[in-house]
Amino acid sequence: MIRYTVQANENAFAKYIGKKITLGLGDFHKTPEGNRPAPAEMEAINYRACLAEIAVARTLNLYWTGSEKRRRDVGGLLEVRSIVDPDHRLVARANDTDETPAVLVLVDVPRLECDLLGWQTYGHAKRLGSPKDMDTAWPCWMLPQHFLEPIEELRRIVHAVKHQEPTGRTDPWIVAYEREELARWGSVA
Repeated sequence: MIRYTVQANENAFAKYIGKKITLGLGDFHKTPEGNRPAPAEMEAINYRACLAEIAVARTLNLYWTGSEKRRRDVGGLLEVRSIVDPDHRLVARANDTDETPAVLVLVDVPRLECDLLGWQTYGHAKRLGSPKDMDTAWPCWMLPQHFLEPIEELRRIVHAVKHQEPTGRTDPWIVAYEREELARWGSVA
């Protein structure tokens, strides 16, 4: 676990982006029953998500655009799931790509502290997680935290790829990330 304390300027940006995303959501966050949370509740959820994404980006030295229409939440590479209860799990939804890595972040909004609890691919979460709401329009799997890989391992992988060092892993998403970085920057050798 790595703790990141959000800075004042990052907090202001997260509030702004959270509000902007809430205004542009349309039907995106309707429940399976067709209900949508109240605007203030959606704004709080989006603000918390922005805090978590900023914490991951800063911790792993990856970019964050704050855009809801993006390739992935952080660095074009990672998805981020935020929680407020330390007992909550990593959620993988049916439409989440199996190879995509997701970071689980516990957010303490009043203290502006984000605990990066660990990470796992959505495919792993779907294989080992407990199914929930499988008979609804929004099925998902809940992965207990003890199945998460340490965030320090993800930090090591990202650093190794950025510095063109061997990661010692053959996960499809890591191999694709290595190819992408090599194509972007070329060989430094």
